[in-house]
Amino acid sequence: MKKVKQKKHAFLLAEATVALGILGIMLGVLASLMSGSFRADKHIYALQKCILAALGQLDVIAATGKSLNADQVEQLWPGVTITIDIEPGTGAYAGLSCYKAVASIIEAGDEHSSSQMRYMPELPVESGGSYALN
Repeated sequence: MKKVKQKKHAFLLAEATVALGILGIMLGVLASLMSGSFRADKHIYALQKCILAALGQLDVIAATGKSLNADQVEQLWPGVTITIDIEPGTGAYAGLSCYKAVASIIEAGDEHSSSQMRYMPELPVESGGSYALN
């Protein structure tokens, strides 16, 4: 009788050890996936911040004829640098100006940037030409 009980306990111990090992592997894989997801989310957030900053700058220029200054850009989108290039329109867009906003940010060791452009009537932008903010 005593040997039968020992065999049952040994089998239970082996089964519990295997179950805990599999659980540990599953937790390790889950932690790895969550870490990768966190890094991807940071990159997507940085890219969205650049897109919004560039579109926001173009909206402000279209509405007021002036661009946001460096302090306003930093307050709205921390860490973002915006560059505006103004070129004359060609072809079907002759008579209009092409305002191209390039927003960039360095986050998590990577540089992210977004370029947005809009054709608008010639506006008296404060600095004129190409200029960098921030």
